[in-house]
Amino acid sequence: MAVPLLSAIVGVEHAVVVMVIPSVASNGWLIWVHRHHAPPVRALGPFLFFGMIGGVAGTWLLAVTNDLTLTRILATWLGLYLVLTFTQPDFRLRGAEKLAPFFGFASGTMQGATGISAPIITPFLHGIGLNQRAFIFSMSLSFTAFSIMQTSAMVVQGLFTAGRLVEGLVALIPVMLSLHFGVKLSRLISANTFRRFLLFIFILMEMRLIWASIYPWFSL
Repeated sequence: MAVPLLSAIVGVEHAVVVMVIPSVASNGWLIWVHRHHAPPVRALGPFLFFGMIGGVAGTWLLAVTNDLTLTRILATWLGLYLVLTFTQPDFRLRGAEKLAPFFGFASGTMQGATGISAPIITPFLHGIGLNQRAFIFSMSLSFTAFSIMQTSAMVVQGLFTAGRLVEGLVALIPVMLSLHFGVKLSRLISANTFRRFLLFIFILMEMRLIWASIYPWFSL
């Protein structure tokens, strides 16, 4: 959620770089919390390997592509995710394990270029039949692995300025506090209620991204 919101203010490249540190920290913490629910390595190994390669490719795209193009990519992927969610809420990808390299590379590339890979990771993890806790662990592990590789590529590309590093560390504070609060809140609200809230936020983001893609000189 943070990358689309921040991209409306500071641009996609700036938002992706700033949020990579909070992403690594928060997902690293979730890995530790759900470490006893890790799925077999064979289910995630190829996916993560090709995902990290994709993260390097995506970061290169982030460095050489202008904000308008990245905004349109972000709007496209978020739009596809919303279409899939509304039209096929029970969608499950068959034979996902055989497509692990493809999904891994695509996820890593989108993570590196836009900071958002959930629309690709989610169908893959759902397709290999993980239970809830294993799903959370695997999602967090994917984000962490891709973000670490993404961070290394950002340093090489010169995207990590001192100012952005400070902003990322400052952003880490509310992210970790909110994560702790969110874990407690999750025990009080149903999964369906939270899912509806996220969908509402995603719809607003998509509207904003589409507007910025069509009228970049008059962004809201």
